[in-house]
Amino acid sequence: KSLILRFIYKFFTGRLGVNSYRVILHSDIIQNATKNGIIAINDYVRTNDKPITLLIDDFGAGNRLISNYGNQIDVFTELIALRYNDFKRHGTLTHITSNIKPHDIKTEFDERISSRLSEMCNRVKFPNIDHRKL
Repeated sequence: KSLILRFIYKFFTGRLGVNSYRVILHSDIIQNATKNGIIAINDYVRTNDKPITLLIDDFGAGNRLISNYGNQIDVFTELIALRYNDFKRHGTLTHITSNIKPHDIKTEFDERISSRLSEMCNRVKFPNIDHRKL
């Protein structure tokens, strides 16, 4: 999954410009938000007021919660909400790779985020082949 979407990245960077398309690991988003606060997720929505096409690799893998002024915040609930608003206003694209099964998204995230992901994303199922073991 990740390899195919990295090919898409190469395609988009040639057409949209290097700063318009970003590939980032789920864990790197969490690390940035932990270090710089929840405001850091704005880095994954727009740059210089231009929308960013974003590929989130390994979406939903591991911890999603950070502590922000004593409150537990789900970074990806907030990020998907922001990206959804930009998607509705400007058609901003979000690409995601994940091992979460479609029917498990509703248990991993609340109904609102599950619904937004369904509207924003087209599902592409890949065979269960681990290419690292080949």
